[in-house]
Amino acid sequence: MNRRVLTSDANPRVKLARRLHERRQREKEGLFLLEGPHLLEAALGAGAAVREAFCTAAFAEAHATLAGRLDASPWPVWEVSETLLRRLAATEEPQGVVAIAELLPDAAEPPVAPGLLVLALEGVSDPGNVGTALRAAHAAGASCVVLGPGCCDRFNPKAVRASVGALFAVPTLAVDDLAALLRRLREGGARVAVAEPRGARRCWEADLRGPAVVVVGSEAHGASDAVRAEATERVAIPMPGGAESLNAAAAAAILLYEASRQRLDREARQR
Repeated sequence: MNRRVLTSDANPRVKLARRLHERRQREKEGLFLLEGPHLLEAALGAGAAVREAFCTAAFAEAHATLAGRLDASPWPVWEVSETLLRRLAATEEPQGVVAIAELLPDAAEPPVAPGLLVLALEGVSDPGNVGTALRAAHAAGASCVVLGPGCCDRFNPKAVRASVGALFAVPTLAVDDLAALLRRLREGGARVAVAEPRGARRCWEADLRGPAVVVVGSEAHGASDAVRAEATERVAIPMPGGAESLNAAAAAAILLYEASRQRLDREARQR
């Protein structure tokens, strides 16, 4: 059995895990945290490079198959108390297991192709919104997610948890100059639909059937002027209930599914 008991929160392994709560440390170490059995299974299924894991005895008993995979792994597995696990985790309820894995590499810039559907975020700093947007992109069959300036990194523990495993399924890249990327995709033939709260055509009136990039900015400020200048479409989500705005993840999900609906309708008519 690979599992060893660890009892001290002064242990260097615990200190490393706690440092990974911070973006600067994640980037410095090239590592991030996974919390909970579902995310660990998703990471293992995707072939992510897990470095080590911490789990409780109760977890090992309740998840015998997954615990067996941990025990058979070539990397260290530490059995810790519930109290110690909560100290090294970034969430209050880590569900019995926390693992450390290597950061995933950024995806390549997507080429413009007939089925291209990209979600681009700008200024979305809330980790829950970033993770939920990744989940929506995975569900809607997006080709790629682009995280522009001002976005929370996708390896923030809350973003990882909110992605519910989509982190490992959707190609994602972070860029410093989102406008330049949008310009290249637009010049390659993709439509660039930038979400705006008002003064734009309704989202279902925009043509999103071909190669398309859906751009969602921050809830407070929307997309930057530089990004808006690259738009071929400016789209709004009607809100007859009178709300001023939707959060970025909700807006992203609606626009992605509108693009998906249009594409499915086109396919049905072509049959």
